[in-house]
Amino acid sequence: TDSTEDYCLDDFVPNKDVVNGQVTNYDPLAIAAENTAMLVEMSREKRVADLIFTLGTYAASLRTTLSGTSQWSDYTNSNPVDAIMAAKDLMLVDANVIVIGRQAWTKFRQHPKVVSMVLNRSGNNGGLTASGFVSRQAVADLLEVDEVLVGDAFTNASKPGQTASYARLWGKHCAMLQINRSVRNTRAALPTFGMTAQWGERIAATIPDARRGLMGGQIVRVGEHVKELVTFQECGYFFQNAVA
Repeated sequence: TDSTEDYCLDDFVPNKDVVNGQVTNYDPLAIAAENTAMLVEMSREKRVADLIFTLGTYAASLRTTLSGTSQWSDYTNSNPVDAIMAAKDLMLVDANVIVIGRQAWTKFRQHPKVVSMVLNRSGNNGGLTASGFVSRQAVADLLEVDEVLVGDAFTNASKPGQTASYARLWGKHCAMLQINRSVRNTRAALPTFGMTAQWGERIAATIPDARRGLMGGQIVRVGEHVKELVTFQECGYFFQNAVA
């Protein structure tokens, strides 16, 4: 059993800005709501990335940390397709989604063995060399999954007003997951590695605040009641440090 958590952010809009907006055809409350909603969504993405790309999320037999010649950035010694297919055999339910960080994906899609297998599968192997890169759809077809999701986002570890300190949110990892998008409960006939439980709808509201500014203002609050859950560990496999 579990329960949802409350996640929300506030933004303060001075009433003076609201009055000025009536003259300039600019709605500061709407802009504040839009920007705050984006931050709420970004916070949610970070929670999901931290959950999916963590060793402890997976059963001990369904996770591995790559290093040295086994990392997919070693184009001579590694074989990421063989590694993924062997991992799929260990899962209780086959993966239908691959989640991979941008840096790992860049190396993976240019791996000579991956390019060669895609070319062979398409029949375009008549004298072609295994160089270049392949598309997400080509990899999805090769590995027999529905889609390949590439994590592109950055996170900024600095507080407002400080010099920005950016880092990749999704890191250099790869996860294979069985995601049942139609699941409504944890006892569904078709299991799913994880799900987002949600109570109610996302909330957007304004709250009067007379304490700040000569004319006071309004707090724009955006939030949601959600909880990201791992419901079936055996439906996932994790490659930590997939590339150097």
